[in-house]
Amino acid sequence: MSKEIEKVIYEKYDIIMTIGIYASNNTSKISKSIRKDIKNVIKSYNNILQIHGLFINEEEKNISFDIIYDFEEKDPEKINKEIIDKLKKIYKDYSITIIIDKDIS
Repeated sequence: MSKEIEKVIYEKYDIIMTIGIYASNNTSKISKSIRKDIKNVIKSYNNILQIHGLFINEEEKNISFDIIYDFEEKDPEKINKEIIDKLKKIYKDYSITIIIDKDIS
């Protein structure tokens, strides 16, 4: 679907865009809890502009999401490790992946 939207925008306005469409799992207790805990951990970091693309696979015990850092953040890899370490204390059985996304605005 996102590729179709990108094509229409390019053809109509001559603008190249990347569009991400993410499904949201807000129905299970564990996914709600994980989402809340991620937000609580993230809010203590001033140079994080946004998280998105949160994917939780409860069966395989995987959590992944993207973080957009402010350009002023000198060491986003270090912050990612800190966040993963904090989340691993809560979700010991889960594999956690954070992808650093670029703020190009």
